[in-house]
Order: sequence, then structure tokens, then C-alpha cells
Amino acid sequence: MKVDKQNDDLIILIEQEKQSFDKFDQINSLKFYCYYISKIFIETYIKLKELENIDVNEGIISGSNMIHHIFWVLISYTFNLQPTVFLVDRAILLYIQFIVMSRTPEMNTDQCYMPNINDAITFTYRKSIGPISVANIETHTELENIRNSSYLVKMIIQNIFLFLINPNEKKKRENMEENYEKIYLNKAIDSILNFLTNIIYQIHLQKINDHTHIYNLILPLFCDLTPDNLIYNIYLSKLLLIQIYNSYQNETYIKENIKENIKYISIIDNMKTYNNFIYEYTPDFPVLEIPSELTNTFKKYWDMIT
Repeated sequence: MKVDKQNDDLIILIEQEKQSFDKFDQINSLKFYCYYISKIFIETYIKLKELENIDVNEGIISGSNMIHHIFWVLISYTFNLQPTVFLVDRAILLYIQFIVMSRTPEMNTDQCYMPNINDAITFTYRKSIGPISVANIETHTELENIRNSSYLVKMIIQNIFLFLINPNEKKKRENMEENYEKIYLNKAIDSILNFLTNIIYQIHLQKINDHTHIYNLILPLFCDLTPDNLIYNIYLSKLLLIQIYNSYQNETYIKENIKENIKYISIIDNMKTYNNFIYEYTPDFPVLEIPSELTNTFKKYWDMIT
């Protein structure tokens, strides 16, 4: 009965904050999303990295996927950022607290069962969007565009963040105080979000029937990151995104060229094979402005196969 009462109180709170779609703050929704998706990455890592018997990477991936889902369910149901950010922030806290407490002997008195990450996700869902009926969620093209943008943002940041916390990269920061490491990770992720998010959003505002081919072009750049290719691939992804956007502005453009990946994959292969410059990754993360020499090289290879 207590759980039912809590769910009743939660749905009453959510219902009170619902508003019509025409009042929805589309411009700021992606900005808030980026803030909270960054927060779940960093807070999960900082809180879980010293715990025993926990896969931190799994906690980060599962937690960020969960927050992505919670954020957009709440937005789609309420069209209101205020209750969304309140409940998303609360969900991050509940998720991390559940995992930490389950690994604390004084808190977890059940010696026969150790709660896992899936338990933490189930608990957090129930406490945030559990009472919401999927049947009552509206769909709007404008909202789908923002959500599709956020998915690509999330996947890029997931891959980059897991690279930044791998053992070799962590070793470079082993003498760094925890607070400074958190500041560093915040700075790194924020700089990448600022560098890529707007062009990703602009692409998804175009009339695109299938977004998966765009994901398939961009995400492979972030699958096998190394200190030698991290910055280079971030730059290259921005250039590819700009060219994709420009292509959709061109009325004579044939969409099948992008869908078959021919032009883009050729450029990636050419630039990786023949470029004589490497933008080195450093823990300080320089401001991510596209270097003119990379832009010129990109244009050269683009023109060669156009």
C-alpha cells in the first residue's frame, strides 16, 4: 500500500505540471538533456569507481541509457522542462544511491542476495516514470527530431567517456585529486557537447525519413578510440556532419549516396591513409575549433570523389 501511495503522489505531481505542446520549450530541451546526460556519466563514475564487485562501465552505460529514456518519457508526457529536470535529477541520485547502498554492508542486511545494476534501474524507473501510462504519451515530429538528435549525442559521449576512464587514461590522472578529475571530465565532455550538438540538431531538423544511416556514418568514428585518433575523429565527425547538413540543403542531392555510405567512407579511408598530421589528445583538452589544414584536406578528398 505504501508503494501504491507513493506512485499516486508521483502521478498527481506529474499531472499537475502537464502543459500543451505549444508551450513546450524546444530550444532549451536539448541543452538540459546534455547537462543531465553529462551528469549521469560523471557522477556514476566518481561514485562507483572505488566500489568492489561492480562493473563501472556497465553502470555508466546502463545509467545513461536509463536517464535518456526517463528524460524523454517525461518530456513527451508533460511537455514541461520543470518537472522533467526535477525528476531526472532525482533519478540520477536514486540510481547511484541504490548501487552504493547495496555495496555497503551496514545498509544491505540481506547476505543471501546482492542487488545488481538491473535492480537499480528497475527501482529508479518505478520512482520516476513508473506511474506513467505509455498509452497516454503523445508524439510530435518536432519532439522526435530533438530526441533523435539526443540519441546520437548520447552514443558519441558514451564512447568518448569510456575511453577517458579506461585504465591507461586513468593512470595519467592517478596523482590528480578526485575533485580535479571531476572538473577535468566535466570540461572534456562539455567541450565536445558544445562542439557537436548544434550541428547534430540542425541535421535532424531536416526532413529525414531514416536517421539510422546518419548514426551508421558517425558512430564508427568513436568505436575504437585511441590517444592518437580521439581529437582527429572528433574533428572529422564535425566535418562529416556539416557536409551531411549541406547535402540536405542541396535540392539536386541524391539521398541514396549518403544511405550507401559511399562518399563518406571513402573520405574517411583516404584521410586516415594519406594525412600527414595528427591532432594529439592531451589531458588538457584544447578548445575544439576545426583546424584549417584539416578542413582543406577534407575538402580536397571530398572533391576527388564527388
